[in-house]
Amino acid sequence: MAIGNLEIRMAHFEGAYEQIDKRLGTIETDVRALRTDLVSRTDDLASRINGLRTRLDDRTDGLASQFNARVEVLATRLDDRTDDLASRSDVNGLRSALIGRMDRQFFWVLGLLIVSILLPIARSAGH
Repeated sequence: MAIGNLEIRMAHFEGAYEQIDKRLGTIETDVRALRTDLVSRTDDLASRINGLRTRLDDRTDGLASQFNARVEVLATRLDDRTDDLASRSDVNGLRSALIGRMDRQFFWVLGLLIVSILLPIARSAGH
C-alpha cells in the first residue's frame, strides 16, 4: 500500500509541476508583452522629445533674429537721436545720460549675446 500512496503522490507532484509550467509560460508571455510595450513607449517618448527640441531650436533662432532686428532699429534710432542732441545747447548733460543708457543697453546686449552663445553649447553638452 505504501507504493500505491507513493505513486499517487508522484502523480499529484507531476500535475502540480504541469500547472506551474503553464503558469510560468503565461507569466513569461506577459513579461515579453510588457517589455515590447515599454520599448514602444520609450521610442515614442524619445521621438516626442526630439520634436520638442527641434521646435525649441526653431523658436530660439526666430527670437534671436527678432532680437537682432530690434537692436538694429534701436541703434539707428539712437544714432538719429545723438545727432539731434549734438545740435542742442545742453549737449553735455544729455550726452552723459545717453552714454549711461548706452552702457546699460550695451551690457544687456552683451549679456544676451553671451547667453545665446552659451545656450547651444550647454544644450549640446547635455546630449
